[in-house]
Amino acid sequence: MPPLIGRARDLCPSGVGLQLSAPIALGTHATATVQLPGFGGETVPVSLDLTIQSCRREGQTWVVGSRITGATEQDSRRVVEYCYVVCPPVALPAPVAVTEQLPVTTSVLGAELASA
Repeated sequence: MPPLIGRARDLCPSGVGLQLSAPIALGTHATATVQLPGFGGETVPVSLDLTIQSCRREGQTWVVGSRITGATEQDSRRVVEYCYVVCPPVALPAPVAVTEQLPVTTSVLGAELASA
């Protein structure tokens, strides 16, 4: 299979979202090289072994979800560094106070449980 041209849409230590020029079959094992910015602004190539988990058309391209199944120790460290130091997650909003609590009823295997 010839290389597919695309870009990374999102990245976390467990997977990569890609936007590709052509579809790729679910379950396919592939290797992607992603250019990641480092601490000092330099860009470094990171090679990741992937398993394709989803693929859907979006306009003229294909949006692909993949799980990272392998990488060198150095490349794994670079992904974690990028995700948590170079481009850290956005802080969640502060919790909201709840002034009134309504009972919630759920059914588990036919038995009703109520929590207040």
